[in-house]
Amino acid sequence: MTLREIKVAGGETVSPREIEKVVNEELEGDYFHLVPKRFAWFYPEEKIIERIRAVPRVKDVAVLRTDGHVLSISFTEYRPYALWCARPVAGDPDHCFFIDNEGTAFATAPSLSGSALLRFVDEKQDPELHKQLFSPDWLKLGEEFARGLKGRFGFTVLYLERVNENEIFYHLGSGGLVKIGVEKDANTSLNDLEAVFSDPQFAGLRSGNFVHIDLRYGNKVFVKEKEVVPEPEVVEGDAIQQ
Repeated sequence: MTLREIKVAGGETVSPREIEKVVNEELEGDYFHLVPKRFAWFYPEEKIIERIRAVPRVKDVAVLRTDGHVLSISFTEYRPYALWCARPVAGDPDHCFFIDNEGTAFATAPSLSGSALLRFVDEKQDPELHKQLFSPDWLKLGEEFARGLKGRFGFTVLYLERVNENEIFYHLGSGGLVKIGVEKDANTSLNDLEAVFSDPQFAGLRSGNFVHIDLRYGNKVFVKEKEVVPEPEVVEGDAIQQ
């Protein structure tokens, strides 16, 4: 009794034909020149699962012999949640992997412009396929605060930097930096930032005119403003030396 038909179900971007091809490759040949690998009772189930999981974007795999000669394959795909990137270097192309909402890097990402997916960076760890560096809770906090920066204050986040498991730095399009700690939820940190901008002393910071705002230390906030370089004063009647 041999396996003569492969049925594949599941997936959105991975072609069922690609999965079927992988399965048929593993069913070629025999064991010790005696028993065909297509023999229904001895087909290489674990090897088939291993090969399918090696296909980019494939997450979970199930293999089941549904009757004497049919092998049914079902699989799910990873869904892109964010990008794990190497630290940006001016003039160099992006080097990023897609990560899912559990923080697992599952496929190389093309060079993507814009901010459709958040970019996460860890200076101490280069992106690595199949590695999980960011925890789900850390990713969720990072995404919620970034969404609040955009929605409440209009700030565009270029990328999030994982300083360590307890701290996140947000690099903004305006050039400023916002620092938060994971001991506070996103809404608390956003309210702290709102309090800074509501203070008349710091009213000009809402436009992004700051070097950094540090929200990591409880109810204490540390602000470093950008230095304003005065333009040289031109006195009427002064001659310009050539």
